[in-house]
Amino acid sequence: MSIKSQWLLLSSLSVTFLLRHHPGWHRAGTRTAHTRIARCDCSHTLVSSFVQLHFHEANIPSRDKHGQAAKPCSAVVTHLSSQWESHCSCQPRGKSLPGRPKRTLYSKKYGVDLIRYTHAANTVVYSSNKIDDTIRYLSLHDNKYIRYFPGHTKRVVALSMSPVDDTFISGSLDKTIRLWDLRSPNCQGLMHLQGKPVCSFDPEGLIFAAGVNSEMVKLYDLRSFDKGPFATFKMQYDRTCEWTGLKFSNDGKLILISTNGGFIRLIDAFKGAVLHTFGGYNNSKAVTLEASFTPDSQFIMIGSEDGKIHVWNGESGMKVAVLDGKHTGPITCLQFNPKFMTFASACSNMAFWLPTIDD
Repeated sequence: MSIKSQWLLLSSLSVTFLLRHHPGWHRAGTRTAHTRIARCDCSHTLVSSFVQLHFHEANIPSRDKHGQAAKPCSAVVTHLSSQWESHCSCQPRGKSLPGRPKRTLYSKKYGVDLIRYTHAANTVVYSSNKIDDTIRYLSLHDNKYIRYFPGHTKRVVALSMSPVDDTFISGSLDKTIRLWDLRSPNCQGLMHLQGKPVCSFDPEGLIFAAGVNSEMVKLYDLRSFDKGPFATFKMQYDRTCEWTGLKFSNDGKLILISTNGGFIRLIDAFKGAVLHTFGGYNNSKAVTLEASFTPDSQFIMIGSEDGKIHVWNGESGMKVAVLDGKHTGPITCLQFNPKFMTFASACSNMAFWLPTIDD
């Protein structure tokens, strides 16, 4: 059965995530059988029962060259810090061995943050956190820079790659959003804003959203962004926190806004209405925690300060699971695999959550 067929089969069933202990892997606890995580109604298929998925956690410690725990960046599959970068290899399904660092690349001079894969194999763009605020285009194959993208005068806080071509956008504390093309070091577009931005492309790569001043979402048509936003959604301002991230769901209908407070917001991408505010997780130190959609756009996940992962149903707004991965620090990175039913979470350790299906 092809990967696509397997995914369609899995997504057409009601699914529960359970955690099972395997020798050599980190125990992650147990969820009861009624905890539903992913469901897709199929009008042509009658399903009288559901499949249980057991999610196992493979812990991958992140260490620098001195053996100290390294702080994770915003890419959980390719993990770079200011000292090093490591690709991690996974064991085949069914194996209970921990992941192993596959390769180490150094970026000591400029530091690293906000890593984003491009559409080419083994290349990434990432922002700097030392020396200057230039964005860098790196070949992972030989650890050589392909191109530099200068222009921002303060730290880059948002970076989003177009899902369809070589365009990407960046947002900075200099209160600008810049539009780039991987083939040119020159900025292709510049927008001056009134505050700190967060930004992201929609799944079709036709529009992008900019969150401004932690109170406003503006939607731009990529082909005519210089004419200003075609839609603006004003939110209630919360003085206790600021926005740290913005993501579209895969179906393009929802926008997820992350904050450095104790809540995240789900809004309608067409009307701008706040559909749900998700809270009840720990973030007392105002850490930047990454929130993510599941690929079917039905569930929202975020890590917490105490190392747990919280999951909500996007339609009902109900919390459906709390997964305990025994992380040793705040889970600042959490991403679901776009093709396989796995996801990854990271503090100073990286964990891959892998399912097995009971017969």
